[in-house]
Formats: sequence, C-alpha cells, structure tokens
Amino acid sequence: MTDADAVPGDLGPYHFERRLGAGGMGEVFLAFDRRLDRRVAIKRLLSGREAPSGRERLRREARAAARLSHAAIVQVFDLIETDAEDWIVMELVDGPRLADLTGNGPLGLLQVLTLGRQIAEGLAAAHSLGLVHRDLKAENVLIAQAGQPVAKILDFGLVRDLKGEDSLTRSGAVLGTVRTMAPEQVRGAAAGPPADLFALGVLLYEMTTGRSPFQGATTAETMHRILAEPPAPLPPEVPEELAALIGHLLQKVPELRPANAAAVALRLKRLATVFSAAAREPERPGTATELTALPVAGAGFRGSGSFWSFRRQLTPKLIAAVALLAFAVFVFPRFLPEGPSGGRMPKPLSAAARPFPPTSGPLSASASAALEKEAWAALDRYDLPGRLDRAIALFQRLVENDLGSAGAHAGLARAYWRKLGEDGGDAMWLNQALAVARHAVELDGKLPAARVSLGFVLLKSGRKEEARTELEQARTLDPRNADAYRGLAEAHQALGQTGQAEAAFRQAIALRPTDRTFHDLLGTLYFHGGRMKEAEAEYRKSIELAPDGVVGLRNLSGVLIAGGRLPEASALLQRAIQAQPSPTLYGNLGTVYFYQGLYPEAADAYKKALAFPEGALPASAKRHAMWGNLGDAWRQIPHRHGEAPEAFRQAARLLDAEIRRDPGNARLRSQLALYLAKAGQGDAARREIAQIETTEGRPFFRLALACEVLDDRARALDFLQQAFHRGFPPDEVEREPDFLALRGDTRYQRLLSQLGR
Repeated sequence: MTDADAVPGDLGPYHFERRLGAGGMGEVFLAFDRRLDRRVAIKRLLSGREAPSGRERLRREARAAARLSHAAIVQVFDLIETDAEDWIVMELVDGPRLADLTGNGPLGLLQVLTLGRQIAEGLAAAHSLGLVHRDLKAENVLIAQAGQPVAKILDFGLVRDLKGEDSLTRSGAVLGTVRTMAPEQVRGAAAGPPADLFALGVLLYEMTTGRSPFQGATTAETMHRILAEPPAPLPPEVPEELAALIGHLLQKVPELRPANAAAVALRLKRLATVFSAAAREPERPGTATELTALPVAGAGFRGSGSFWSFRRQLTPKLIAAVALLAFAVFVFPRFLPEGPSGGRMPKPLSAAARPFPPTSGPLSASASAALEKEAWAALDRYDLPGRLDRAIALFQRLVENDLGSAGAHAGLARAYWRKLGEDGGDAMWLNQALAVARHAVELDGKLPAARVSLGFVLLKSGRKEEARTELEQARTLDPRNADAYRGLAEAHQALGQTGQAEAAFRQAIALRPTDRTFHDLLGTLYFHGGRMKEAEAEYRKSIELAPDGVVGLRNLSGVLIAGGRLPEASALLQRAIQAQPSPTLYGNLGTVYFYQGLYPEAADAYKKALAFPEGALPASAKRHAMWGNLGDAWRQIPHRHGEAPEAFRQAARLLDAEIRRDPGNARLRSQLALYLAKAGQGDAARREIAQIETTEGRPFFRLALACEVLDDRARALDFLQQAFHRGFPPDEVEREPDFLALRGDTRYQRLLSQLGR
C-alpha cells in the first residue's frame, strides 16, 4: 500500500476501513460509526489548500449543509475540526455515479424524468436554505440502489470534485466544472440559484443524449460555446416538452431561466405522469390515468441526431397527443354550461413551426427593430400553432441582445403571461412573468408597455388593486393605449365593477377596433351578466375579424347552447375542431349531440375528448365529468348500456381524489352520489346523499337525479322542489333522459304548476 492509499487511524467514534477516492480538494474514506452502528463516508479536506478565511467559509457551508434533510441530497452527519485539517462525515450511498450511467449512452425517458425531478427537488430544498451548489454535475450525483433508484446530490455548497477535473476552487477563482458552468460563472460573476438550474439543464441534456451540450476540444472552446453558442441540437425523438424545458434551463441570461427549482421539479413530475400513462395502453374504459397540464416552454431546440434509446416506449400517435395543449374556456358538464371566456388560447406546438433565432452575436438597430415587430406580431396571434413559443424565443433573443431594453422585457413578460392561459396555468410562468415585468418597470418606469405588462401579471396573480394602479399609470402615460384600457376593464370586472368594466372595454375597442380579443372579453362580460344578445354580437364580431379564431367560435357556440340553438352550435364546434382539435371542443360537441338525442355521436365525441391527456384540459374542465358524460351516453345506447357502470366508477375514482382535498364541497359530493348511483352502487350512493348539506340549487338537482336512478321518486321530487326554490331552471329536468318517467308523474306536474310553468 502506498502512502497515498494509507488509511488514517480512528477519528473519534469513526473507524476507517478503506480509501474510496481522492481529488484536488480532499479524499474520501469508508468508515464505520461505532456509536450508531452504521457505515459512513468521511471526506478529509486537504490542509494548506485554503486561506483561513476560505477554510472558515467551508466550515460554515458544511454546517449549513448539515441542516439539509432531503432524500435527494447526500446528508452531512458531522463536521470534525482539527488544527491541521477538517473532516466531513456524510451519508454512505451504495450505488454508481450518474456519470457512470450517462457514460454508457442515453438513459430511458422515464429514468431521465424521474432522476431529473429528484435532483430538482434536492436543489429546491437547498436553495430554500440559501445554499447554492455551484458545481452540480453528473460526477456529483450518486444513484442509491436500495429499493427504487434515487438520485443523491453530493457536496452542497462545498464545490468539490473528487476527480479534480477542470475544477478551480481557490478564493477569487472561477468555481465549478467548466462543461456545466453557467455563462455568469464563466465570466467570473457570483453564482446564484440560476447557475444551478443551468447545470441541471446540462444534466438533463447529458441524460437524454449521453453527451455534453457545450463540450469543446479544450477548456477555452467549451467556455466560448457556453457564452456565445446555442447548445448542440437534441435528437428529434426527444419529446417536445422535455426539449423545451432543457432549452429553458440552458438560457444564457439567468433571468430567462425557470423561476426556481421547485417549478422545474413540478414540470418534470407532470411529464413523467403523462409519459408513464402514455406507455400503458388502456384495455377498456376505466383504466385511464389522471394527468396534469404541461406548459410548453418557449426555449426548446431541435435538431438531427441518433435515435433515442427509449423511443420505442411511445408511439408517434401518443407523442403527438402529449404535445397537444388547449387552454379552453369550458367543457359543458351536461348539467349547465359555465359560460365562455374572453381571451385566446394557445394551440398545439408544431415542430415545424419552431424556427428559433440564433442566440449569438449582436443585432444591428434595424435587425433588432424588425425582430421586435415580428415578436409582437407573433404574440398578437398567439392562438395559432407555434406563435406564442415563437414570440417568447424572439423576445428572449432581444433581451439577450440588450439587457437594458425595457421594451424587450415588457414583451417577454407579456408572452410569459400568455403562457398562463385562461385557467391560471403553471405557477412557474406566473413567477417568471412577474419578475421580468417588474424588471421592465425598473428599467423604464415611463414606458406604458412595461406598466401594462406588470398590470396584466398582477391581475393574474389576484392582486387586483395593485394591478389597477399599474394600469392607471399606463393610461396616464399614454391616454390612447388600448391595452391599458383592456387591463383596466378586466381589473374592474374582477372587482365586481361591471359598468366601469364595460366602459373600459368599449374604450379599448374604440382605440383598436380590429382586435378580436377585446370583443371576446366584452362578450364574456355580457354572457356572465345574462345579456345574451349582446354577447352573441360581440362573439360574431370576433369571428368576423378572425375566422380562424377558435376562441370566438367556441364562445359563440356557448351562447347558442345556452339558448337551445343546438344545430347552429354543433356546426360552429365542428368548424372549430377542424381548425384545432381539443378535448374541450369534443366535450362540448358531445353535449350538443346528447341534448339532440344523438347518443352514439355524443359517446364518440366524449371518447375523442378522453383520448387526450388531461394536460390538454383546463382546470375547470374535470376529467371525471367527461367520464360521467360518456357513461350517460352509453346508458342511452342499448348495446353499450352494460359498459356505462364502469365509466361511472372511473368518474367516481377520479372525483374522490378531489373530494379528499375539499371534503365539505356539496357540489363535488352530490356529483359523487350521482356517479355511484349510476354505477349500480346504491348503498354507497345513499350513504353519500345522507352526508350532504347544501343550500345551492345544483347539488339538489344532482341529488334528485341520483334518487330517481335509485327508484326513490318521492325523495327525487323533494330535492327537485328545493332546487327550483333556489333558482335552478326546470328546463334542465326537461332535457334529462333519466327524468323521462318523472316528467309524466302528476306530482311533478303539480310542482311545475306551483312555479307557474
């Protein structure tokens, strides 16, 4: 044994067994903790390598890291300080390094998503305590093999590489491993949490390809690529959403990366849910897995490359389905439409529509002006395929070109805000939009577009008064700014000031009469106020301005459905589906068919809606309702009647998860009672009915329907009477097939007489 391999004597309660490895800053030993009867890893920080101040910094970081207790971080158990050197006692992980896995080529898709999520969660836990890794790389991630593989990050805050490759760690020097450095680290600037996110992007890239995105022949070449060149293209088989997320993490400008590691972890978790569900092929109704929404980042990249090793898990059809997004207004649960909404919805991202601009080299003044014009034009038609992602990419390029441009930041904030969609979207986009909008105002507080962008984002985050203040300032700066009036209108609407909202919308239209969005928004204000003729007029104006605008078509169909004009609504929905298929549109079409008595057509439409992953549905459109609607359609088709109970059981299973989060919600519980009754689970339905307390009309209507299905006519009539007394429309009873026998009951006729019907 050489001196280099010599094992120290005992250190307090720790008995050294053998040397595991060494690097530029220290060496690691396997040891046995005699107090707690366990094996540990002990790292010795080599003496003479740090000035006293540097050594004290390392001690502080070790103490801070010891506070971390997270499954994805190798835990620090102890810090032993001597005059000559310091020792860090750590959790022993029995498994390979991530670098050992990526060195053999790409990992499987679900493995990438799972390990990436775990690493992101570990980063989030550390960042919440103010700890930044600064040298995250595949060599510093171990894979624990006990049970399910778990990624564990080494050396939080210590910036150490056991192999010492390209690692510069003296005070004042560049910290990190060159191939995973963020651009700000390469420049020698302070490395904060965004630098760790950049390194996470490198890790995800390496896991999906088996190679580094910026690796050059020399250190200098690698640094140049990190600073000035886009990452090497990913293989085209990498799913669109994962490619977008990696591109988002690898942005050159820290502010353009995701807001935090927790948001990245959530996106990876959602992706894993979708793709694990897609890899399983349901055998029959009732086996669908509940999925979540997947916002597509605008910074992804594509290119030619080798075939991805786990592509065989997914069919092209499933890949395409996962990529679809449709932030729509409402799915008609067959009981009562919630109503349309203003605004426009983003369409599916097409790979062919993603010509992202290069991220290197300065732009001339004319080129910058042309790019800005193109970016705003793309944002204006964000409802067309790929336009929103194109706008984001262009605004990001403009920000990179001029970090002091308030206009570029205002545009980027507006594009991020659009990513939230009509239903709130992913909190990561909200956080980013807010940060970029605030920075735009800091850069130029007198720029109306900056104030408008900040007002829009504040309003989306629920800060209504702050939003109105910003929008009032924008209007003061530019009294002819149509967007300022539009924002003020929405703020007034959110504050319940309907008259002021209408006036502001009218002013916005007067200033920019060709903007269909203003007509959609004003139409929605009228719709919710019961002013259906005026709502219809505004929606028709929206369609006139943009015949390919799916939102206008969808909103107008909502007015027509509410007015019982079903054939017209059906034609509009089919037209919208032809332009852009979505589960919301198929669901609404199914409802129209159902009310027309076209039950096979309704079932087919609901099945098409359910073929989309749940990420394609807005949060207001619940997947359980779609299964319930499918069950209702099957109940009316003789040869499919036997399949209906399983659809209702699936609806009940999905709804039960929501009820556990909100057990006192009478609307949810009444829906569950109805599903159980239709699924043939009478005893469970009766127990559920007995527990429900409500003062609303809709739950009473559902309870009446459940009792009718359970052959309890007396209670059904009693619940209907309570529903009608609370304003529930009797027309719903007239359209419900399960109330056919009840409508012929003399007791029901007397009830209608009491209502003057």
